[in-house]
Amino acid sequence: MAVQISPDGIASRDEKVFRFARERNIPLIMLTSGGYMKSSAKVIADSIVNLSNKSLINMKSLLTGQAL
Repeated sequence: MAVQISPDGIASRDEKVFRFARERNIPLIMLTSGGYMKSSAKVIADSIVNLSNKSLINMKSLLTGQAL
């Protein structure tokens, strides 16, 4: 059975994972899921923006390819 998760649920899930890792100094790599339609691209982008807004990722480092 496929489980459906809302766009807000995806952002919340990603935030919890990144917060957990940050609090424990665990390095992460984020790989996006398949199904690259316009709608899923927006969900992924919104989650990344949310992570940046919560200071869980550094967008400047992502854009320059530097380590966080």
